[in-house]
Amino acid sequence: RVHPPPDAGVKASPPREMFSRSLHGGLGGAARERGVLIHNCLEHLRFSGGGAAEVQQAALRAFMHARRVLNLPRLEEAVYREIMDMLIWVLSLPEAAQWFAKGRPEQEILTGEGARKVADRLALTPRGAVVLEYKTGAADLPPAALPLPEHMAQLRGYLALVEEIRREPAEGRLIYLDRREVYPVRLERTAP
Repeated sequence: RVHPPPDAGVKASPPREMFSRSLHGGLGGAARERGVLIHNCLEHLRFSGGGAAEVQQAALRAFMHARRVLNLPRLEEAVYREIMDMLIWVLSLPEAAQWFAKGRPEQEILTGEGARKVADRLALTPRGAVVLEYKTGAADLPPAALPLPEHMAQLRGYLALVEEIRREPAEGRLIYLDRREVYPVRLERTAP
């Protein structure tokens, strides 16, 4: 589901501890391993906008590359299916070809003070720069709790840096992978 931009005047409920299924079926600690695998798949995802066959091939290539890079043993069929379904869903989003054809994963952005920030993906599209931020977990949170304020602040921080560097407006997408939800994010502008 793609959501309209969140209303700036509405406060989300406080974040709760998030759990997601692990690579090995447990809860909690191994959720990080699962998130690393998913992020690595997305980092290596390449897609030029072809049909269903290209979607399947792109997802499989990214999954196999991530598994090799992370030196993971053969995974359970359920885990493989879950992650493949997630990657296929991402590639089905209307702007996926713009994001994954030439977008740069794990894009480092330096602040004016020299601090290093890393956005999940930066894509320069015909409409301008788009920053993607992926989130796993949050499946047990009520819909009204999303997007989480700290995730919005993180993405808006990246957008501010990109706009300062490129000297043009940028936009973002906060992508909750397990929930299959996308939140468009822009910087709030004040009238002159």
